[in-house]
Amino acid sequence: MGLDMYLKRKVYLYKFDKLLPINLKNDDGDYVEISKDDTLICEIGYWRKANAIHKWFVDNCNNGDEECNCKDIFVSADSLRCLLADCKEVMENRNKAEEILPTQSGFFFGSTNYDECYFDDIEKTIEIIEEVFRKYPNDGYFFYEASW
Repeated sequence: MGLDMYLKRKVYLYKFDKLLPINLKNDDGDYVEISKDDTLICEIGYWRKANAIHKWFVDNCNNGDEECNCKDIFVSADSLRCLLADCKEVMENRNKAEEILPTQSGFFFGSTNYDECYFDDIEKTIEIIEEVFRKYPNDGYFFYEASW
């Protein structure tokens, strides 16, 4: 058990011209899920127990509402740009980590220390977001989901 965190991209489909296979993969080889409302869902980022990143999404994309276990939270491209800027600022000046991207305690949320694991999570977040903007420069339908 623990804090599992996902960044997803949703593509809304309007009609199918053929039957799709059950285990569909996109061009990048990522597993794609088709929901009941004709939506393709691609997982484009995953973290485990990166509680500072979770706190950022809750505070900035869910109005601070902690009641978000297993719920999709819309994340605009502008929000991802802000998170990217915050992560880069923390990596440039580690002394500002607690001010810019504070950790959050919680049941199975992992460590709240500002140690190498924390900075590894920040670096991973930078990589995920930069990859998102390389793959989807004009797409703004991103969602964050956490479960614990």
